[in-house]
Amino acid sequence: MHNSSLPIDWNNCLQRCNNNAALARDLLDMLAKELPRNKAAILKAHKNRSITEMQQNIHKLHGACACCGANTLQELLAKIEQELQNKPSPLSQGTLQSLIQEIDRTTEAILKGTYLPTT
Repeated sequence: MHNSSLPIDWNNCLQRCNNNAALARDLLDMLAKELPRNKAAILKAHKNRSITEMQQNIHKLHGACACCGANTLQELLAKIEQELQNKPSPLSQGTLQSLIQEIDRTTEAILKGTYLPTT
């Protein structure tokens, strides 16, 4: 597992953007704008007990995180996605809470720019 103290792996994000820092920041900005919508969609799917909707939202967010170096959230989403494939049932409260906390932590890191290396 990646270092859980760092929600965003800047070097990974930069590498995925062919070392284009402006593009990497743009992708992270887009992710930060989408994360609240993703969180709301996941909570709605959970409330409605819609496993299919939950799987779709988890898969979409998992892919977005993979492109942006949001490794901790990506790994959590991969685990949840696998669990939903193995046993299609609503998420436990603990799993849902962990997911929401990591979404919030990732959003905050992007908005505050705490993912950028200090020089």
